[in-house]
Amino acid sequence: MKPKNIRSAPIFTSILLCSSILTGCADTIESTALSENTTTSIEETSETTTYPTEDVPDEVLEQIQIIYDNYDVWKLQTETDTDLSEADGLSSPLYAVTDLDNDGMLEIMKTGFAGSGVYSRNIFYEVTEDGELELLNEEFWGDLGGPDLWNHDAYSYYTDEDGTRWYLTQDYCQSGVSYWQFEYSCLSVADGYTYVPYCYEEFSATYDEESDYCIEEFNFYDGDHNEITEEEFDQITAEYADIVEGESAIGWIPAKPDGEMLMPSMYTLIDSYRTFEGL
Repeated sequence: MKPKNIRSAPIFTSILLCSSILTGCADTIESTALSENTTTSIEETSETTTYPTEDVPDEVLEQIQIIYDNYDVWKLQTETDTDLSEADGLSSPLYAVTDLDNDGMLEIMKTGFAGSGVYSRNIFYEVTEDGELELLNEEFWGDLGGPDLWNHDAYSYYTDEDGTRWYLTQDYCQSGVSYWQFEYSCLSVADGYTYVPYCYEEFSATYDEESDYCIEEFNFYDGDHNEITEEEFDQITAEYADIVEGESAIGWIPAKPDGEMLMPSMYTLIDSYRTFEGL
């Protein structure tokens, strides 16, 4: 069985930086445009732009304001503003505003990858009813780095019998040119953060000196890493595909659109929410 296609991470253009003021329950946000900056240098200008927000509920705007005001909590941690051991160390890091558990309380996600083996890292914060940001998962790498959330612009979901929404995810792990593995999993942020693999697909190539050929081998496993046949693997993936109810788009925001870390504007966070909700 041939490996599934891996799509490269999306390419982004620069984002307008702005300092935003949420004006009560108004239908617009007035933003003072800022010059490009790092998180330690913000220079104001006199230019003002108004963004329409009639399509976004007031309670959502209030939550996005909380996310915006708490940028220092969820921002990308670099070697320049923290100890190297505490830095996120992510390549092409991204943010996104979501409501993955469909409970009305927004999350801000930070994701990216590191290392030659494409080890992914995903960190979630959720707005609480008392106006705080709650960390849903600790620094999470997992055996293979966790699902490659940064690698797709949309995710299929289903709802289980308990009403929990799950998203179908994948993780690709590579070791040189002779080994790779796909991990197929489902992810939920309801009641914290839960990530459950349900099957694996593995490829390896071994050089045989006697025949002077590389022997290629495909193996398949269930979620507990018990070896199964390719037919059983296809049956598992088909069963999950059959229960899919819909798809949610992810409005990715690059943390470093021009190689330097930038603080997302209020409008950029709102636009990320619009993408997720399909507005």
